[in-house]
Amino acid sequence: MLHRLSPLALAMLRNQRWVFGTWQADDLGLSQRTIRREVGTGLWQRLTPRTVLALPSDPEPSQLRIAAPLELGPAAVLGGLASMIEHGWDGGDGDWT
Repeated sequence: MLHRLSPLALAMLRNQRWVFGTWQADDLGLSQRTIRREVGTGLWQRLTPRTVLALPSDPEPSQLRIAAPLELGPAAVLGGLASMIEHGWDGGDGDWT
């Protein structure tokens, strides 16, 4: 299915680590029927009720962090420690107690 997506849709998926919110389906050129079919065949997997990983592999932690705000919709943002990790924080050597 991915080979049928537009270059813009593929860029969006790559940027989101192959995770998308079902509310983004129109922007990707996908119907809800296509999403159900791809999930049903095991080529894609549903991570949450409103997010999908467009790969058959197990999700990586970073993909789950991307799925969290996508589950909540376009106004949601990632915050706190998850946001720090996504932006490259590696734990440093500071004392967090």
